[in-house]
Amino acid sequence: MSKLTENKSQIIHIACEAVVLCGLVFHFSSKNKKLMEHIEGLAHRVEEHEDNIQKLEQAIGRLAQQQHQFVTAIPQPNIQQSYPLPTRKTKRVSRRKVKHVSPPLEIEPIVQKSNTKVQFEESNTEISSSTESESDSDDLDEELQEELSELEDNLKKE
Repeated sequence: MSKLTENKSQIIHIACEAVVLCGLVFHFSSKNKKLMEHIEGLAHRVEEHEDNIQKLEQAIGRLAQQQHQFVTAIPQPNIQQSYPLPTRKTKRVSRRKVKHVSPPLEIEPIVQKSNTKVQFEESNTEISSSTESESDSDDLDEELQEELSELEDNLKKE
């Protein structure tokens, strides 16, 4: 009886190993099949890309030929028979102070309540073409300083 049980246990052990071996073979064969399908799909995509690349290369070749035809069709100017270039004469400018006063910009503040940002509008004020004395420019400087201080005060209040 002991031999019979040993034979049964060996038969069961062999059967289990066969089942495990069959399971492993099935698992690896299914994985192999999936990978082969994926490889074939990628190979098909590579072939499509190669076809597209060839088509694009042909299109680029045709465009290059058309460009060459357009360039050769445009008449080139005859550079040999050209007029002499004018020579440039430079004038020396003295470095003395020029008493030219540009018109000052009048800045009018427009205060918006949203985000407490201040926008400025620029408008040119007209100045007579007569020469201004130093006192007029001092007055303008004082007015500008006052306006700036008022603007700073308004910004500080907000």
